[in-house]
Amino acid sequence: MNQRRSVRLTCVLFAAMGIACQGPDDELAWDVEATRGVVLSPGDVPRVDSAGGEYHVVVPLGLQRFRITLGAERSLHVGRGAKILAFGFPPPTQPYGFVSSMGRTLVDGDSEVGSVYSYGGTPLRIAAGAKVHGYVKACAPVEISRRARVEVGVQENAQAMAEVFGWRVAPAAHNLGDRTSPPGGEPLDLEPGAYAKVRVGPGSTLRLRRGRYQFDALDVEHGGRLETNNTLGPVYVWIHQSLSLSGSMYAYSREPNVLFGYSGGSAPVIRTPFHGTLVAPDATVSIPATHSPHRGAFFAGAIEVADRATIEHASFWLRHVPPAEPARVCAQCAEVTRLAAQECCASLYHSMATGQRAASTCARLCASIAGRPVDSCRMQCERQSSRATARLDAEAKDCLRNALGSFSDCLVSQSYNPDTCSKLGYATGVTASCTGP
Repeated sequence: MNQRRSVRLTCVLFAAMGIACQGPDDELAWDVEATRGVVLSPGDVPRVDSAGGEYHVVVPLGLQRFRITLGAERSLHVGRGAKILAFGFPPPTQPYGFVSSMGRTLVDGDSEVGSVYSYGGTPLRIAAGAKVHGYVKACAPVEISRRARVEVGVQENAQAMAEVFGWRVAPAAHNLGDRTSPPGGEPLDLEPGAYAKVRVGPGSTLRLRRGRYQFDALDVEHGGRLETNNTLGPVYVWIHQSLSLSGSMYAYSREPNVLFGYSGGSAPVIRTPFHGTLVAPDATVSIPATHSPHRGAFFAGAIEVADRATIEHASFWLRHVPPAEPARVCAQCAEVTRLAAQECCASLYHSMATGQRAASTCARLCASIAGRPVDSCRMQCERQSSRATARLDAEAKDCLRNALGSFSDCLVSQSYNPDTCSKLGYATGVTASCTGP
């Protein structure tokens, strides 16, 4: 007999899930009814009313939720040659992401994953050439091809449990209607709130910011762009009916604090590198192979990872540390870059001055040793000096390029993307040339 127990989530559990649990006056406070259950038998996943705005995530008991890159309820298929990598925050303990399924699981040939948890009643299959850089735990038999490799160990026919975390997002009292991003020109800056159908057409940009959104439908068409300004805190996007992402996605900060919840039953359309965490308990999510890796985590009813797709793990996570103001971060990184460029130019000026003194000394020595006129020797020495100056100039340009690169490195160290400051309108004031001592 299945045993379940439900308790109201405390703020500690909310924080573990990455769901805001601030006071009632905070703009990110949630009106939710949340439960936590324990499922004892494999494949026993409770059904919820997704159409009513209910969401849940099922994870193996004892495994931290933010460690999971792919979490499926009915089935999980990792395609041939796909790679599930473990980048992100917190820092990974190994370079490959964990995957879990409460139903059928297939890790296809030549794919690479971290640990695999398969709690369904059908055998877990690991095909030829697949590499599991971790541990395998299954509630059914495990079928491993001879040319597959499991690095740590295999536990099959295990008695295992899973945790079910669910929450309901209450419908907004006021819906602001449809919105369409205008083509060209300025992005459509959308205030947090509830909207009907939101469309981002070719050549247009939709920008979201810290806060929570509810959409009946979100459609980012090919050539459109969805930007999330998450520099000041998390962005929550709850979508009730349909989700289509064919245009590009861009997050200003690398902090994994963008969460998409999709309660529709039809499969969401993803044709672009996805950035964020997607929770879609009733849908089948297909993750395509794209020109650059997906960056985030996926929890869904069923997950299909396309052949040769790459996912970099960055599951939704709140550190509860107040973020720095973007203006201050940009100014600090600009100062770091300015000092690095200044050092390049100072070194160039010093080397050029030393070269000029060396050329003058060369001319005098040449005349005294060779007995030739000073002007003739000076021309020879100046040619040598000119070649040395050209070399120094090339070295200085390399140095300046590296100095300018330190601006991007500084932003990345602060979990920002390299062009975030320019998008927010903060000038760096650093040039790529030396104008003179």
